[in-house]
Amino acid sequence: TAFGWKRKAGGKVASSVSAAFEENAADENGDPPDGVDWLSGYKRRRNLLLEDCAQKSRRLRQEGTTLAELERCWEAMKKFDEALQLTPGDVAIHEMRAQVLMLLREDFAAVQEAEQAVKLDPHWWVAHQTLGRARLQLGEIHMALRSFCSAVHLNPADEELRKDDL
Repeated sequence: TAFGWKRKAGGKVASSVSAAFEENAADENGDPPDGVDWLSGYKRRRNLLLEDCAQKSRRLRQEGTTLAELERCWEAMKKFDEALQLTPGDVAIHEMRAQVLMLLREDFAAVQEAEQAVKLDPHWWVAHQTLGRARLQLGEIHMALRSFCSAVHLNPADEELRKDDL
């Protein structure tokens, strides 16, 4: 048995009802009534919403940074997690999470987070420096040295990097 209202109704559908549906279908293909274009309005709203997400992510990242400076690490992680929900490709948030995880002595998770930051932006020397510090804290001295060398290669003018990490 096949389901379908056309088959069951057949010729029983009144021509006036059929004409109303056809007229409605013609209206949908034409210009919007009253000059309102709902589709582009939706697209504009979506763009505004995306901007709001980016702004909220920046605010959450700033709050997380402030909490981390106050050594309220778990609260900072929560803020960074919320920010990552809004902007998952933000390299700075991954790098900051790695730093907080190092403060919490979650060394393996810190290395994973720093590796994610390097993967997202391999040309950002700060991510390489954080990865080196996380690896050093984990005890991977040779891998840490490679990360520090990458950071120095990407930013040779930074004396602090040479002095503190190498």
